Amino acid sequence: YNEQAMTCAVRSRAFGTHYLVYGHETGRSVIVRHNDFGPGHGPTRKGVVVDLTPRAFKEVCGDLKQGKCSVSVQEVK
Repeated sequence: YNEQAMTCAVRSRAFGTHYLVYGHETGRSVIVRHNDFGPGHGPTRKGVVVDLTPRAFKEVCGDLKQGKCSVSVQEVK
C-alpha cells in the first residue's frame, strides 16, 4: 500500500481498471487505478463506493480530516 499512489479500492471490479473520480464540492477530478478490493460492508452501507488513497483524496476532495466527500466515479476506457 502506497499512500502517495493514485489508486483506489472498489468492491466488484477488475484490478487494473482506471476510474475518473470527480469531486462534486471542489470541481476537481483525478484518474485512479483499481488495485484493491473495498471498502468493506460497513462503509458501503454508509454510502461509500470507492476508497481513495490519501493523495488521491486530497486531489479530489481537499482536506483529509473530512473523511468522506461526494464524488462521481466513471470507468475510463
